[in-house]
Amino acid sequence: MNLQSNVVVPTFKKSIYKVQISTFFRVVGSFMLNLRFTM
Repeated sequence: MNLQSNVVVPTFKKSIYKVQISTFFRVVGSFMLNLRFTM
């Protein structure tokens, strides 16, 4: 049980990290596009 949780937790954190990064880039990208169109 303990060994399994040790394996699951890092991959879980890593997947959350990847989702946060992709969401961040998506928000920044759309923001830059909107900024370019308004200027």
